[in-house]
Amino acid sequence: MVVQARPVAKGIKQPAPQALGFSGVAVEVAVDAAGHTAAPATQNRPTWLHTLTSTLLTASLLTGCGTVATVKKWVYGDPPRTDLRGMRVLVDTDANGNTATAMDVVLVYSANGIAMLPKTGPDWFSQKTALLATLGPTVDVVPLQLPPAAVVDPVPLPKRYRDAVGIYAFPNYIDAKGQPVLDLTRYRKPTLRLRSGDIQVGEAAP
Repeated sequence: MVVQARPVAKGIKQPAPQALGFSGVAVEVAVDAAGHTAAPATQNRPTWLHTLTSTLLTASLLTGCGTVATVKKWVYGDPPRTDLRGMRVLVDTDANGNTATAMDVVLVYSANGIAMLPKTGPDWFSQKTALLATLGPTVDVVPLQLPPAAVVDPVPLPKRYRDAVGIYAFPNYIDAKGQPVLDLTRYRKPTLRLRSGDIQVGEAAP
């Protein structure tokens, strides 16, 4: 770091020049009458975790109090809770080959539980008994039986659903295009429309 300094005439008091330190914060530099500069005092730099926490908390204060809880979860490894506040299901008359469809809405309350879930509806139903025995109270399941032309509005959810860190719908579809798990965690009020060969998911109009 290079600092230019000018000698100060006797009897005239001028503010000490400033230079930017490593962190971008202005550091006061002392200059004597001969124009010599003294090295700024050093301070103990915080650890990387303290710096990260301070930065995130500062950002949260700028964006609102609700963000503080989310920032805390990011820093300490606890995943944020779902945004979901309700959902509905609409079934076309020719949905799933014009047959009734079994679909489970699975609410998960731990990151470990999310990692254990399968990727398709048929896999979920074939492993359901074993998975529920393993996951125990870390999941809730809302089973739905959906005949053609059915409407479920709203889908009944457990009392603690807002505490879930993951919410997924597992449809037992005949067509492979309709079998992948549907991640509803970040939706607020999704509408699931069961169609002939697949399922369409969209945010409900406010």
